[in-house]
Amino acid sequence: MTEPDAPIGDVAVAWVHGDQVDASFFHSFIAAQMHDVFDGGLRIGRTLPARCASGGLVKARNQTVKAFLDGDEQWLFWVDTDMGFAADSLHALLFLADPVERPIVGGLCFAQMERDHDGYGGFITEAIPTLYRWAELGDGVRGFVSWRDYPRDTMCEVNATGSAFVLIHRSVFEAIRDQYGETWYDQMPAPDGVGLLGEDLSFCVKARHLHKSIFVHTGIKTTHRKPRWLGEADYIHPADVEEAAHEGRLLSAG
Repeated sequence: MTEPDAPIGDVAVAWVHGDQVDASFFHSFIAAQMHDVFDGGLRIGRTLPARCASGGLVKARNQTVKAFLDGDEQWLFWVDTDMGFAADSLHALLFLADPVERPIVGGLCFAQMERDHDGYGGFITEAIPTLYRWAELGDGVRGFVSWRDYPRDTMCEVNATGSAFVLIHRSVFEAIRDQYGETWYDQMPAPDGVGLLGEDLSFCVKARHLHKSIFVHTGIKTTHRKPRWLGEADYIHPADVEEAAHEGRLLSAG
């Protein structure tokens, strides 16, 4: 893979934080900076951390974009503080992105969905990929659904993705500002009329309305630290393995 055509200091890195960040984020970001210095050509310009009080995510993201547009960088790289990623991931995104054809490119991320009550005061959870497509939800309502059978190690065009690990060209923010004002991450009503879309999906709706393409490359891997309730249903007991072997079946952890 050749180096991306981006000048020195052309990427601002932004994250929204509380009082703490995860060790995986700290480790990954330091590794990314070292890669940029020694192997990547010093493309990281400013860092734009934004402290977020309870309920203040939309305001924090909007203020960060405004600060970004006041600078000279062409690309804003959003990364959440509970993400883990490879040292060269930002440069991989830069290599794939294009200001016109691919102005929004994200890596493969997963969110945690609480599927059902577990009977013990917690929830049964599952990981869902944050590649979203527009689909029929039933009763004439359309909305976003997770692309669960996404192609592996492939550049995929999507209708929306999250903001946990995504590179965005400044022209996208400028176009939204010109059309809607400084409301980049203001939440929009959900298609079913109940509640609001998340701030990240609301941003994607505005970007797509202005014909800005959104991509996720499923070969750019990340981790996303989330809590979960572990129980026996999550565990493969040795007796189950022995029984499966006896019956010629194969068990794998879910």
